[in-house]
Amino acid sequence: MDEARRFLRYVIPGTLFLVETTLLLWILFPDWAECAMKSVAKDSGFALVVGALLGSGGLGFMFSTTHHGLLWRSGRPTNRCGGGLDFRGAVTRMRAGDALIVVDSAAPSAAAPALTPFDAWVVVTALWHQRVKSNQRIGSADTRATSLSDLAHGMGAARIATLCALPAAVVIARRVGRASCEPHAVCCGFVMVVVWAALVGLHHLSYRRTSLAVVGVVEQILRDALVDERGDTGRIPRTHVCTDAMRGA
Repeated sequence: MDEARRFLRYVIPGTLFLVETTLLLWILFPDWAECAMKSVAKDSGFALVVGALLGSGGLGFMFSTTHHGLLWRSGRPTNRCGGGLDFRGAVTRMRAGDALIVVDSAAPSAAAPALTPFDAWVVVTALWHQRVKSNQRIGSADTRATSLSDLAHGMGAARIATLCALPAAVVIARRVGRASCEPHAVCCGFVMVVVWAALVGLHHLSYRRTSLAVVGVVEQILRDALVDERGDTGRIPRTHVCTDAMRGA
């Protein structure tokens, strides 16, 4: 089941890209798009389905790679990629609530420096998976947290796919040589851009809200687990962090 979910995580963004590109072309050239789709379906049939499935997986992997590249930009003090999986606030709140102590690996006696989004993700991921089997709170929530994380990353890749749909549609339109400056064509082009912008906005909001849900769920469960651990041991849980700057040294 997990492997199937991860496979769909790559296939769905690629399929979405193909569907949205086709939709934009249909808005721009409805007659040509319908004829092209009927011709391809008639001539290809089953081979089209297999090819689309394999192609969408490859495209989805590229979109996912692009999403991760933008999300985990090394050394950036801020995350301007749309409020993604940023756990810095969660780590800060756990430290302020005496649920966690974070120290610098290079100087254990000193407090950890300001964390990048990647640093915070490493801290939270390490703390979580170290306790999956030993802590009932985390163990019982691990499957749900993983599925939410996969959903957030899939939506991030889908957002990249939607951003790429308009340039792809424009390139195809230029290749088929059907560009026109007539009022009807200009109107169709305007509608196409509006529809594309609306799709981008919807995917961005969905990605942002899902990411916030992931961060909120993980923070609440992890904080409760660390507080319970503090009560059992009488000590605040401690973890070491190797910052982005240290990794690049």
